[in-house]
Amino acid sequence: MKKILSICMSVLLLLSCAAAAFPAVAAPRPGTWSFDAEAKVLTVGPTFDFNAIADYDIPYDEEHFRLPLIDHCTVVVDEANPYYKSVDGAMYSKDGKTLYSLPIAKFTDENGTLTIPAEVERIEDNACSVDQMDFTYWAEMQQVKKIVLPEGLTYIGRAAFSGYRACEDLHFPDSLKMVGPGSFSGLESLKELDTNCIENIGTGAFAYGGMETVRGDHVVAYGGEGNYALGTILASAVFRECDSLKTIYIPATARRVCGYEPVDGKLVYNVNQERDELLFHCISLEKIVVDPANPWYSSDEDGVLYNKDKTMLLHYPLGKEIGTYKVADTVKSIDPYAFSFMQKTDRVILPQNLETVGYAAFAWCWSLKEVVIQPGPTFIEAGAFHDAYSLEKLTIPASVTIIGDGAIIGDGANASNAKLSDVYFGGTKAQWNAIQVYERNDALKKATIHFADGTENNESLNFFQKIVQFFKNLFVQLKNLFRR
Repeated sequence: MKKILSICMSVLLLLSCAAAAFPAVAAPRPGTWSFDAEAKVLTVGPTFDFNAIADYDIPYDEEHFRLPLIDHCTVVVDEANPYYKSVDGAMYSKDGKTLYSLPIAKFTDENGTLTIPAEVERIEDNACSVDQMDFTYWAEMQQVKKIVLPEGLTYIGRAAFSGYRACEDLHFPDSLKMVGPGSFSGLESLKELDTNCIENIGTGAFAYGGMETVRGDHVVAYGGEGNYALGTILASAVFRECDSLKTIYIPATARRVCGYEPVDGKLVYNVNQERDELLFHCISLEKIVVDPANPWYSSDEDGVLYNKDKTMLLHYPLGKEIGTYKVADTVKSIDPYAFSFMQKTDRVILPQNLETVGYAAFAWCWSLKEVVIQPGPTFIEAGAFHDAYSLEKLTIPASVTIIGDGAIIGDGANASNAKLSDVYFGGTKAQWNAIQVYERNDALKKATIHFADGTENNESLNFFQKIVQFFKNLFVQLKNLFRR
């Protein structure tokens, strides 16, 4: 009997703990809201106020003040509510100028045109988009081929139109000044984008889109956490992974681009922030065109982004299809990530008197087979050639005295630089041995080092590798002989 009582007490204790851990969801307060799940109708009562949303016993996103319940269901607002109203199932501010929620199907015509009402001046976060898991409304979004925004619209919030994969036609009114983070992400069918006179573009606003060409009058934006003062900026990850993007036009007013911004009259990379991914993994990008009137940036005939006087190479278009690219002779620094993720260029020749090869400058360049560094730099930064797994030849000048940690990783057949077979050093064996080489540069130990006097250091090769290397060198010599 005692054992049974003990078990019952344990069960009661567990149930009481569960009740404490998972309290019952309170019923909505009278006058606030009610939701008919079957009819998918949200009724907003006379006392409901978004500004006091934390006082309501309903689930919501605290950061964005968004009610999951109003995802494109029909909304009916009590006429006595002093803050909001509803028209045709959409929820607005009382004056009709701010849009909170829109039932997509009701505002989309038979041609797939979604039209935002003319009186709207502000569209709040998530107002016209839904989560992919909400299959009914997600399917409605995929019927939209054109989005018509009203003249007079000034603001579009976070993810307001995210996920409209079938949208092919989008134009911004002259009045629009700001689009929030992720506001138009995932527009896979949109081929051209003109940002017109938008002044503030949030992080990832057009990420994962299908755009091939992007241009605008001027672009001002804020950074990933909104912690940059408003200025003329292209924010981080704005066009992240837009795989079809081929050309981007940088306007005369742009100040902060790809992590750089002018400080005290000089263009400076913001080392305190994570890599600015304005064009991160835009693998088809062929050309960056900078307005000649821009006082901070420039581009060459190949569409490569430089600072104004071309002493700094800032970003190489990843989809540029060219056998060999020769960097401008004026360049003093190849900046961090400048060539990273490059897709279609085989060979890069760096200029004489170059001073710096920046951090991860050639990292993840999967097509890159050869890099020629001419005399000038003394230091190859950490990770400079990380995971450039097609790299076979590397020319290093005698001016180099330090090779940073993991600059040329390689250890084993599957290592990131395992294909590196030949390093051409511009000095003697003694000078090579004097270079300070940090850890994780094992690829240098396995490659043949060719010195300026014609000698080689291939002591790490086994007998079979030496035979292969001999015939390889012989083939090169014969090919050069016949060229003459």
